[in-house]
Amino acid sequence: MRDIYIFSAGPGGRDVFQLLNDINNTEKTWNIKGYVDTDQELGNKVIDGNKVYHPSELQNLNLSGSCGICGVLDPHIREKVIQNEILPLGFNIPSLIHPSSIIANDFEPQTGLLVFSGVNISYNVKIESHVLISFNSLVGHDGKIGEFSSLLPSSVMDGKCEVGSKSIIGSGAILHPGIIVGSNSIVGIGSVILDKVPDNVTIAQLPRTIKLNR
Repeated sequence: MRDIYIFSAGPGGRDVFQLLNDINNTEKTWNIKGYVDTDQELGNKVIDGNKVYHPSELQNLNLSGSCGICGVLDPHIREKVIQNEILPLGFNIPSLIHPSSIIANDFEPQTGLLVFSGVNISYNVKIESHVLISFNSLVGHDGKIGEFSSLLPSSVMDGKCEVGSKSIIGSGAILHPGIIVGSNSIVGIGSVILDKVPDNVTIAQLPRTIKLNR
């Protein structure tokens, strides 16, 4: 079993903890050493039975051969944690794929990929490093996702869709076939996207209309 530290003791990090446990329930692979978080209020606390370390504490430990993984959902924060905390300590960064996910045989996972339960990745899909694909999401055939992007729960990329780097596809959002979402953009929760989304924009179908039932 390989030692691994989870960077972030927040909700995303705890989801990664469950992901690691589910992998271990299928095949004993990971020895979870604890959480790592810069939040001073979490110092010396125990969450899910794991100690929470400040990054500075790890400098005194023997980390040879250890792995680090970041559970932060926000792409820009995830990139900073990886670049400023995980890599300087010499950690290896694995890809983690939930055993329940349905993955095409031709898929090649890149460094730092996180795939949670219920995900379906079709054939001829290209996903760059450090992408997060959350629960029950779909990446259709011939899809592309740029580095550090996040697909949040139950999001759908139909066939031949592309998402640029450091973008967020919100929970329940649907990209119709062939849609391109640029880099550093956000597709809001429940949005249905029928046309190209440029770089550096937020798409949100709000406000909703609320009608009283009679």
